[in-house]
Formats: sequence, C-alpha cells, structure tokens
Amino acid sequence: MDFNTYINQSKRRCREDYRLEPTEVPTLEIELTDIEVERRKQRLENALPVIQHFMEKVIYYMDGTPIIVSTTDDEGYMIHKFGDQSMMEMIDAFGIHNGVQFRERVAGTNSIALSLFHDEPIGLVGKDHYHEALHDIACYSAPFHYGEDNRISGTISIMTTVEYASQFHLGLLSSAVDSIERELRLQGKNNKLEILNQIMINSTPLGMIMTDQEGCITDYNAALEKLVEYSMEDRLKNGDTKTYVIKPYVDHVLLTGEKLENKEVTLSFDDGQREKICQLDVLPIYDGDEVIGTCAQFRDMTNYYELQEKLIESEKLSTLGKFSAGLAHEIRNPLTSIIGLTQLLKETNAQNKYLEIITSELDRMKNLVNQFVLLGKPASVQPSPCHLHNLIEETIELMKSSARLQNVRIEFESDHKDLVMKIDEAKMKQVFINFLKNAYESMEDGGVVQVRLVHHPDSNEVEVIIEDEGEGMTPDQISNIGTLFNTSKENGLGMGLSISLEIIKAHHGKVEFDSEKGQGTKVELRFPM
Repeated sequence: MDFNTYINQSKRRCREDYRLEPTEVPTLEIELTDIEVERRKQRLENALPVIQHFMEKVIYYMDGTPIIVSTTDDEGYMIHKFGDQSMMEMIDAFGIHNGVQFRERVAGTNSIALSLFHDEPIGLVGKDHYHEALHDIACYSAPFHYGEDNRISGTISIMTTVEYASQFHLGLLSSAVDSIERELRLQGKNNKLEILNQIMINSTPLGMIMTDQEGCITDYNAALEKLVEYSMEDRLKNGDTKTYVIKPYVDHVLLTGEKLENKEVTLSFDDGQREKICQLDVLPIYDGDEVIGTCAQFRDMTNYYELQEKLIESEKLSTLGKFSAGLAHEIRNPLTSIIGLTQLLKETNAQNKYLEIITSELDRMKNLVNQFVLLGKPASVQPSPCHLHNLIEETIELMKSSARLQNVRIEFESDHKDLVMKIDEAKMKQVFINFLKNAYESMEDGGVVQVRLVHHPDSNEVEVIIEDEGEGMTPDQISNIGTLFNTSKENGLGMGLSISLEIIKAHHGKVEFDSEKGQGTKVELRFPM
C-alpha cells in the first residue's frame, strides 16, 4: 500500500469508529508521571544518546529549517524531544509533552501511530492530518529497531511547518534511522565482546594488566589486585599508570612486537620484608599490523618455590632419618651393655658416686638415640578408647613436682570427665608432657599454666588448650615451630616438638599457636572425635 491508502484508512477510522470532529483541536493529555517517563527512558538509555547524536546532524544539514525531533517508545509515548524553540512553543499549545501517547483515537491521523502500526516510515503534510488545527504542520516518523529480537523499539520523528516541508525530509530521516540502527547493533556487539572479555579476564586466577601504546596501564583484573595487595582503582584514579617492575618487558614488547614468556619477577612488600615470586608473560596487542598495547599476565609461583624448599628439606630429613636409624642400631646395644656393667660395679660400693653420674649420662645418651629412632620412623599410632580427662589429669600430676621447682602452678579446667575417644594413650601423653614442659620452662618468674578441655559438638571436635604466662614468641619463632633441631632452650635438642607434631598429625589433629613476645603463649590442640 502507499501513503495515501494508509492516510485514507486512518481518516475513515477517525470519522466512523472514533467519531472525532476534524474542526476540533485535538487535546493530548499526559498519561505518564515523570517517574514512569524516566522508567521508559531507561529502557532506551543506550539508544537515546545515539539518536540525539545523529539527529543533531540532521538539524545541522537542514540549517534554517525550524525542526523538532521527538522520540517515542513502542507504545507511542513521547519520552524525549529537542529542537527549535519557536516550534516547541507551538506544539506546547497542543499539549504535546513527554508522557503523552499518540493514539489515533485521540490525536487523529498522525505519523507516529501510522509508523508504529505499519512498521515503515510515514510522512504527513498539512491536510494529510485529520484535524484542521494541524494542517499547518508537516510530520515525518520512522520506526527504529533496537535489541536482539529486532522488534520495533519506538519511533523517531521530525516536525516542521508546511512551508518548510520537502519530499526529501522523509528520506533524510530514514537514512538517519538506518545509521542509528547500525550504530546500536555495533554497540550491542561491542558490549557483548566487552562482557565476554571481562568474564574471561576476571575468571582467570592469573593477574592481568592491559597497557596502551605508551606502556600506561588501562585495565586490570581482580586477580591482579589480590596479587599486589592494593586497590588498582585508587591508584589509577590518582593518575599512577606506571608498570614499575615489569616496565622493561612491556617496553621491549611495544618496541619489537614480540611476546615474552616465563620471565621471573619479584614483587616486594612491607619495605622489602616480604616477597612474591611471579612468572610473567607479556603479549603484544595488534590493530592490523600496528602494536597498540600489551597484555601482561602474572603467575604467582611463591607457593611453588616454598613447596620446592620444603620438598628439599623433607628429602634431607628422610636421609637424616635413615642415617639416624642405622646409627641408633649400631650404638644402642653397646650402650645397653655399658649400663648393665655399671650396675654391677655399683654393687662394690667403691665408686658409687661416679658410677651414678656415668649411669645418668649414659641414660641421657640412650634417650637421645631413642629420639633419633623416633625421627627415623613415620609416626604410627595404635588407638584405643581412652578417657581424655583422666589422661590429662594424670599427666598434670606427673608434671606438678617439676613445675613447682619453677614456681609454676598448673590448673586444669574440664566439664567433660566422661569424654572417651580413640587415641594412642602413651604417645598422646608424650605430647601433653612436651607442651606442658615447654609451658612452665618458659616462665622464669613463675606463674600459672592453664589447661582446658573443651568439646565442640557442632564440629564434633575436642580441643585441649594450654596457656602460659611465659616470655612468648616472635612471629619468626612461631613460623619455625617444629623445625628439626630448632630450640630456644639452652640444653634443648630441638626434637621434642617435631615428634609431638608428627604424633598429632597421625591422630588427624591440628595445632594452632597464639603468642606475642612478652605476652605468653596459647596452644590449641584440636582432634576429631
């Protein structure tokens, strides 16, 4: 059909169906509140700036022609208009404001309603309008399509007076709408690509930085902030876009266009007190044949290198364990014989005083060898039902006399006297002896060692807490707990805690230390029931 057919059909509906009087001035009432208008604008928030940009160019090309540009949504509600001030005053007289709806049954034959109904550009000039009051106006409307479903999203219209009407106006409007739709489709694709890009960047555990052609940071991901331990957003807001430690690598890639891989860089923290070792890849970003930036990605290798060191230490301990087991086997029997002979010599009563010293020292040597034997073997336990309350109480009674010599009192608190769990009683007793001994020996000025037995039904765990009032430990001392031969005691061997931690581990337990220098130490032993 042609325009004349559309117009004649519309006029017939206005006359016969809606009973509109052509001599009356159409009165459009605002049907939407300001809030509802804003809500409808938000549906087209990406489209409206593009429409304004292209339609301002149309106004520029039609210089000297008084024009108003209006945008409606897919239901014909006007949500935006701009243009010539004198034309604005004229349409205000007809009540044409944001929030009015261009329904044919109220506004009569109009280009907006026809354009939405037929989904094609429509132009009405002068007497094409049903109401005589609009015969001095020329209106051109074209539908625009925005979104994935490509349905009508609304209309874009231009309005002028009859004396400025031209057959070219509808073509100019249609061309502008085509450009608007292309731009909106392109923006939609770019937004999708940007979303996919952000998903890829933010889902990777690698820290990533994007730079421009000058080597300045333009983008980053959450993993990078976690790695560097500060807010990149704050840094960029302050204008700091430098790449610092990786600058030589970024500059090289920008200059040569060649990627760099597996470069080791060190990030320093806390004024050089702490470091993270990373492997760095820097890749060029091309636009055609031109390098326009780089993408740098960091892999935190700190844990890997720490694991390597622990593996080396483990191998050393394994070798030492095998050696100590062999050494112990070779000298334990002679030691036993010597101890037996000294016992016989005691019967002469001639040199009992010296023989007691010899026996004591030999016992000490035998104890040392036995400790080496324990280190040489994996910790194995033979669990059986045990009243944990009674075991701790017995251990404390055993240690009280030694603690009293240090002017230390050991107090025990427990509400779980009937608590039974499967443990290796002898080895667990060794653990408690070790921690209690460490506790009261750290208290040179005396004091109290608090021991508490706590049951956690929610996690089905048992917790033994040993808290002293000793000299406490530094962070370095805490980090070295359990390291073989590491001890702060003058006559210590540095093996007791290593053995105890192995026994706890064999019971699937955990140990936590809470200590500050000069503030005492709290040890929490946790075991599953």
